[in-house]
Amino acid sequence: MTEIKDRLSAILEEIAPYEVQLEDDPTRPELGVRYLQKMVADCRKYQNRVSYYYQEVSREERKLRLELKAAELDLEFKTKEKLADDPTVRKQPSISDREALAATMLRDEHVRVAGLRVDLLDIQETINLIKFKHGELQRTSQDIKMQRGLVKDDAAMRLSGQEGYTSPVINQDKTVAGGLPAPIINDDLNPVDLLNPDKRPEYTPAPVDSKHAQMIADFFNGSSSNSVAVKNATLEENIRSVSYEDLLS
Repeated sequence: MTEIKDRLSAILEEIAPYEVQLEDDPTRPELGVRYLQKMVADCRKYQNRVSYYYQEVSREERKLRLELKAAELDLEFKTKEKLADDPTVRKQPSISDREALAATMLRDEHVRVAGLRVDLLDIQETINLIKFKHGELQRTSQDIKMQRGLVKDDAAMRLSGQEGYTSPVINQDKTVAGGLPAPIINDDLNPVDLLNPDKRPEYTPAPVDSKHAQMIADFFNGSSSNSVAVKNATLEENIRSVSYEDLLS
């Protein structure tokens, strides 16, 4: 039985560090499918190993149970035999004294049964620890499936033009959850409004004249070709080459 105890200890020492560490954010670009494949492979490898040890220890438990049952039946038969046929035992004044003497005479058998019961308890506790580790790996496997779903959803959102799980959720009133301000809506600038100090945005420079106001408006609107006010190709080419520093001069 010493060999079995050493084997049980070796099994517990081996499976103790079996653990799969999952990332907090599986949608990070550097992780993706390869990360999930590695997590699935590691978890499956550990589960298979633990299942193998569970079967091995269960076989030892079954064998020990049969051995213990046989030893208990043997002890019971020998005890009855002593009580019925042994002259020394039958001379005792009471039944309790007879049983005590019979047990003393069958000391080796009692020691063997007690040892088998302790060994069986040791195996059962080992099985419980193996079951716990297997259940822990099963829960990790479910977490990996959940992360795989998150990665799929994130990829689908990005393909549809959204920013995935990192984009803020905008309410109907254009406010962002968490107290953030509503996003800036970039409306096209009107050159006439730029000439009026009361209507001109703070982020634009003050124009010198109407032509300068048109250049500023086209610069911030992003495309001079879409402006109705631009009439000739020469002016359009000049606007394309203008920089923000030029607008300030």
